[in-house]
Amino acid sequence: MPKNLTRESKHFGWNYLIRGSVGVGILKVMSMGISFFNVFLITKIFGLVALGLFGLSRTLIDLIMVFSKAGLPTLVLKEIGSEANPESKSLYFKAILKLSFQISIGASLLVVIFSYPLAHYVYKSPILTVGLVIGALVIPLLSQGSTIVSALNGIGSIYTAALLQLIVPNIFVLLAICLGWWYGFDHVLLPLLGLYVGWILSYFIGLCRLSKKLPLSKASGQEPILTSKELLKTAWPMALSNVSFFMLTMTDTLMLGVFQDMENVGIYRVLTRLTILCAFALPALNALTGPSLARLHRQEKHNELIQQMKRVRWIALAGAWVPFLILCFGNKRILLIFGTELVPYTLSLLLLALGQSIMASFGMATPFLNMTGYQHEAGRNSLVGACVNVIANFVLIPKLGLLGAAISTLLGITVWVVGANISMQRAHRFNFVTTWR
Repeated sequence: MPKNLTRESKHFGWNYLIRGSVGVGILKVMSMGISFFNVFLITKIFGLVALGLFGLSRTLIDLIMVFSKAGLPTLVLKEIGSEANPESKSLYFKAILKLSFQISIGASLLVVIFSYPLAHYVYKSPILTVGLVIGALVIPLLSQGSTIVSALNGIGSIYTAALLQLIVPNIFVLLAICLGWWYGFDHVLLPLLGLYVGWILSYFIGLCRLSKKLPLSKASGQEPILTSKELLKTAWPMALSNVSFFMLTMTDTLMLGVFQDMENVGIYRVLTRLTILCAFALPALNALTGPSLARLHRQEKHNELIQQMKRVRWIALAGAWVPFLILCFGNKRILLIFGTELVPYTLSLLLLALGQSIMASFGMATPFLNMTGYQHEAGRNSLVGACVNVIANFVLIPKLGLLGAAISTLLGITVWVVGANISMQRAHRFNFVTTWR
């Protein structure tokens, strides 16, 4: 792995993209391996119902976190990546981190207020209340942790960011499961507590790492570059994209919790964990290219910008369809690892994998729009895809169950990808679907 990826010359070209993608990809695959093992252990030790509760709790906390982030991590990636002055980077980061904390406090209070009625009357699971309340206590740190990870990506510490975001939380989930099994305390909340501890530790490690890279202490007495109001005005379209993307990929789990029992939610959790492998290249490429895209756009180097995206497109295609083919030919054997009761859901697995592969192949259009000043268009396209997904879930899940959820997700992703690439074509005369030269 290259030691210094922050040098200007290393942010462009095949060499940087391939080495960076492979490095982050290895960490992503390691994370997914640990995650699959965690899912396997939860299924075997606690049961599918416990897996469903774990997945639903995490999805609900993720939903609140998406709102509490308010698009600020994306803004950090753009501004720190495109800004050359280290002190300016520090001022941007400190202003955004302060605003992130203020918003997340309000989000935590909302979780505490609504956790009981949500758990008791919507999902009919009292134990869910405890998991949500505990999650509410750590939401401020989790939201700031996302901002810190984006800042690390912005200054080129992509491997540290990937390690903190992907590996550390999953390792603590594994430790919690093993400790519970060792001491005979097989409570469903243990994996969730392990996840929270891992996130908190990642926050403190990331902050220490970032303080060594940026002159945060020197910027402490200076006025912020932008006020909170100005930051929110810039970030809200990015927040719309993030919330819509969450709705696009997580509405199925939330709706299944309403219309189906927890065992089906647990089965669906296994399917979604398996298919995420098809989209592992998307966040890796976003972290790698986001800062350089923002910098090229600010320098008005349009031709170099398009050349970078053409390289990204080929790496995204390779990273998306190789895992899809593996799932196509080995789906039954893979599902048997988690239990014979999952084998009838092969078609749902393949539809979810297809959706993830389409998203990974052509979904970089949205980060590209965000990094080049077209965040409003990115937000609108994401919102349309999310609305299609929500409506389809309401209609299809009561009739088709897990298959309906998979169809809805595939439909929403397709609408989103097509819209994003149309906007990209209008803005830059390039898109990932039809432009091949």
